[in-house]
Amino acid sequence: MSNRITIPAQVNGETVTRDVEPRQSLVDFLRENLELTGSHVGCEHGVCGACTVR
Repeated sequence: MSNRITIPAQVNGETVTRDVEPRQSLVDFLRENLELTGSHVGCEHGVCGACTVR
């Protein structure tokens, strides 16, 4: 059973709303749901800064 949640987000000045898995990371949300591939996963701990989003 999937416990998807609906989240609104402001991305590049546009409000988007998507249903996602609660465990999905922000970088995966951007890449997989919005097809914005500029952010990357590096260390998978948030230390290296590769996945930093402003």
